[in-house]
Amino acid sequence: MADVNPTCPFYTALPAQGLWDYREPEIGLFFGFTCFLGGEIATMARIHARTRGISASIRPFRKEAPEWSNTDTAAIEKVILDLKKEGVPSAKIGLILRDKYGVPSVKLATGKRIDEILREKGIVAEIPEDLINLIIKALRLRRHLAENTKDVHNKRQLNLTESKVRRLVKYYVKSGRLAKGWTYKPETAEILLSR
Repeated sequence: MADVNPTCPFYTALPAQGLWDYREPEIGLFFGFTCFLGGEIATMARIHARTRGISASIRPFRKEAPEWSNTDTAAIEKVILDLKKEGVPSAKIGLILRDKYGVPSVKLATGKRIDEILREKGIVAEIPEDLINLIIKALRLRRHLAENTKDVHNKRQLNLTESKVRRLVKYYVKSGRLAKGWTYKPETAEILLSR
């Protein structure tokens, strides 16, 4: 890719989507999750840190399940329901299906995601799992800070974690997964999770 031309009309244009790192001297154009800056490919910045990085492994692109995989929809759904009744989280259900039952992707095998299957069967948590995990993390940090009051690094981590919780709550209220007016309060979070 050639160097950025200062006379180009797009040279000073702001990007249409994504996070932008203003420390970069050149203006680039966003394509998906990468930014092309004067011949170099730079990855997007993280949510609360200016560091950049990419995942080490990528699942191969497929439109249909591989020939060797288990594609019996009824059997897969039965396993998902059994594991959920045992209290296994959705993310772990996917790993168990991959490792023990030969299902690399539930969506390719059944046409539906694990959460969609559980929602159809009426097994839906009142609070989404990702939100529960963040609330548990915030509670652990609060307990730690009650004993270690001068731990400034974890005070910052608590602020960042609770910021993520509030952002996720706003999304779930907007999309209808949580009731209107649902808010995160650290004082009542432990009682909320014990239900």
